[in-house]
Amino acid sequence: MPNRLLDCVDDPYRGLVTAVRKNGGFAKVQAVNHQEFLWSAYFYTRVKWNDADDADYKRAVAEATRLAHDPAASDLPGYSAVRLPKSKK
Repeated sequence: MPNRLLDCVDDPYRGLVTAVRKNGGFAKVQAVNHQEFLWSAYFYTRVKWNDADDADYKRAVAEATRLAHDPAASDLPGYSAVRLPKSKK
């Protein structure tokens, strides 16, 4: 953990997780604090993209949304075998 907030590094996988959740990949579970870290770890070994390429990022979101419904993710909070309605939050 960095000593200063300014030394924190952005984790692009947390952004991917938010996009997947908003895309109907999984449900936000209020009772689980920081569930995005669990989903981030799941996607980290499965989804790669060029962060400087918007089209590649969109492809990664689509791929990660599909993977969010895979049985391999069934132990993660908010898992759904089917796509959920899109969310704005």
